[in-house]
Amino acid sequence: MTKILNKLRHLNQRRIKTQLLMVYLFAGILPILLIGSYLLINNYKLVLKQHSQLTSAYNTRSASVMLDITTAVSKISDEIFSDDALQNILATEYKNSEEVQDICRTYTKIDNYAHYYVEVSNIEVYTDNPTMINYGHFQVATNEDRNSTWYRLAMSSVAPRWMTWSYSDTYGNQIVQLRLVRRIPIIRSGRTAILVIDVNNNNLKSKIQSDSMDSILSINEDPIFYSSISGFVNKPLQVPFQLDDDFIQSNAEVVEFNGKKELIQVKALKPVNSADKIYIVTVDNNAVPNMESMLENCAIIVLFSLLVPLVMILLFTRTFSGRVNTLRHEMHKVGQGQYDIIENFNGNDELVDLFSDLKTMIENIKIRDAEIYRDRIIKQQMVNQQQKMEFKMLSSQINPHFLYNTLETIRMKAYVVGDFEVAHAIKLLGKLMRHFLESNGSSVTLSSELEYIKIYLEIQKIRFKDKFDYSIHIDEKINCEKYRILPLLLQPIVENAMIHGLEEKDSGGIIDITIRTDEANLLIFVSDNGCGVSDDDLRKLMDKINAQEENKGRGIGLYNVQRRMKMLYGKNFGISISSKQNVGTKVTLTFPLQWKETDYESIDC
Repeated sequence: MTKILNKLRHLNQRRIKTQLLMVYLFAGILPILLIGSYLLINNYKLVLKQHSQLTSAYNTRSASVMLDITTAVSKISDEIFSDDALQNILATEYKNSEEVQDICRTYTKIDNYAHYYVEVSNIEVYTDNPTMINYGHFQVATNEDRNSTWYRLAMSSVAPRWMTWSYSDTYGNQIVQLRLVRRIPIIRSGRTAILVIDVNNNNLKSKIQSDSMDSILSINEDPIFYSSISGFVNKPLQVPFQLDDDFIQSNAEVVEFNGKKELIQVKALKPVNSADKIYIVTVDNNAVPNMESMLENCAIIVLFSLLVPLVMILLFTRTFSGRVNTLRHEMHKVGQGQYDIIENFNGNDELVDLFSDLKTMIENIKIRDAEIYRDRIIKQQMVNQQQKMEFKMLSSQINPHFLYNTLETIRMKAYVVGDFEVAHAIKLLGKLMRHFLESNGSSVTLSSELEYIKIYLEIQKIRFKDKFDYSIHIDEKINCEKYRILPLLLQPIVENAMIHGLEEKDSGGIIDITIRTDEANLLIFVSDNGCGVSDDDLRKLMDKINAQEENKGRGIGLYNVQRRMKMLYGKNFGISISSKQNVGTKVTLTFPLQWKETDYESIDC
């Protein structure tokens, strides 16, 4: 308690504005930050939980779809595997191809499966019976087939096996599918056949694809056989989870995936009667953007909650401090023996009562001392009047408005006596000085900067008469009123063209300013038809402009322009110079075509 009282006493020794800000710091900012932080964390967890549940539900649904499809395909393989008629066809020794075609034509079981089951895109039976021919769904296994991955995988296991298979269709398109392969022993002949069933990608896509979720499917360590994300199919599955033999399912987590933060979940599925694992990866595209949006909205609310009271306190303290200073000033005058204070004091609070007491005290002093100190008062009043005049003189500081008014007065006097050229020059000088004084580092419109350049060139034309002329060309697509740039970027370029480019010309000089755009940039060209510079001098000049530290001498203005542009826009923007001796010089300023005005706020111009 004693420490708190000591803190309060220490606080009372500060200015009222400081006291209010410190009270706001402890009573306003800290609670708002604590509550805002709690809301941010809590809302973030809620949004993450909601998206995690959605991702998990979609992942489970995708796994269910894959289980249904693989179960249906496995059931088809079981029925084909145990079919006696198929055993008879594959075991028979045929005399000619007509006999093969006749018996295969009467066997419609595989045709029915391929036709009526949407889960299947193709069914093939590969046999090593040399008397068979390629007909319908029957294929005689070639050496290439026997050496293929799917054939060797089927021969290595008695159980059905799943794998990713890719091939090129008749149009050269790469087709990637989930394939079931199964070895069928031909008991009567001792031969072997391989059953191949390809899963229908279109059916898989129609059942799994979603607008808000992306799915990726792969089996074992094979490449991806299905992905709603472009460019992932037939590539290795790479997820930030350990997919070992014991892996069953991961939690939905925000991880680095495909070059950005995403909420993903992975589940392993074992098809019926198989030791293979199908990995189902679900990616929630909206999770991270929604969480970031929620964080931004909460941050804006917290910031608004901090700024509004702060602005109100600052406005109040400014008004309150102004009234206190006014009262203090008037009391100081009374202490100095000046009883002529202001008549009215705005407000209806304790300060007004204090001011009323002050006026009452002054009136009592005046009445009591009127007769005794009449002569002294008269003398003091004269001194007071003199002090007031001195105070007003001291208070009258030269400001831009005084300077503009003075220049305008001189201009009008020149105009009255008929010296129109001097009047015009003074008018231009006033505009030029106004632009200088109002350029405080913030961004200006391109039209404002061009207007300043016109004024500068007009003043130079008054100085140098017919030494040069200038032109400004602007692409009609460019809205100079909306596009903003840093102030005083063009002036050093134009001044450089005047001083160095047209230095040796007595007449006929031309300065051309052209503004246009290309696909991604706004380009400003400043050209002159002066003496130009050699390649060696141009290279030295560009080295100075692009130097890490500022160089003295020629190029210092260009160095500052280059440095300011690269600090604001980036290393790909700035100025470049081309020149040819006795022909002229062109300086190109490259700006980004799209640029937000708020991007200027973080740059010290």
